[in-house]
This record gives sequence, structure tokens and C-alpha cells, in this order.
Amino acid sequence: MLQSLGGQPVPLVIRKPACDWLWGQRHAIVVRGKGYSNKDGRGRGVMAGPVEDAILFKVDGGSPASMALRPSHDLDLSLEINYRKMEVGTSMSMWYCKGHPEW
Repeated sequence: MLQSLGGQPVPLVIRKPACDWLWGQRHAIVVRGKGYSNKDGRGRGVMAGPVEDAILFKVDGGSPASMALRPSHDLDLSLEINYRKMEVGTSMSMWYCKGHPEW
């Protein structure tokens, strides 16, 4: 069973690949740039960065097939693969769509 929103937030640490080309240190998902919004919702960019800058996430949902990873500082947002393109090289962000939660 997955941790509910009432549980402790956790960082998403990148374990593999080792990312030696990224300054030779451990990395996690971190916030990138300023937030953005439009008529449909709002979001924040994310990227790989130093573990000490990691975003803390909470798991919302009951199974890996139906869940959202939400930043503990703003539970409306959820981690999302941009444009739902499940391909190598597609970027990720945190997004909130007005009127319906992401998951």
C-alpha cells in the first residue's frame, strides 16, 4: 500500500544512472525557474539537481497504477511527464489543472 497524504514527505533521489557527468554527486528532483500559469492551470518546472535542494513529495493514491506525486509545499501540483509523451528525452514538470486533480 502506498503512503497517503498524511505520511511523511520524501525526496525523489535519482539512484541510476549515477549521473557522474552532473558534477559527480547524487541528484534528486528539484524546482527549476519560476512558476507559470494560464487559463487552464499552473505549474513549475523541475530538473535533476543536488540532493540538498530536493523537493519533498507526498504520495496521493492507493496503488502505483493510480497515484500522484505531490510536492509537500503545494499539494495542488503533481509531478507529470509533459504532454504525456512516454519517450526518452521528454521533460517533466509539476502541474495543476483547474477543475480536476492530476493522477
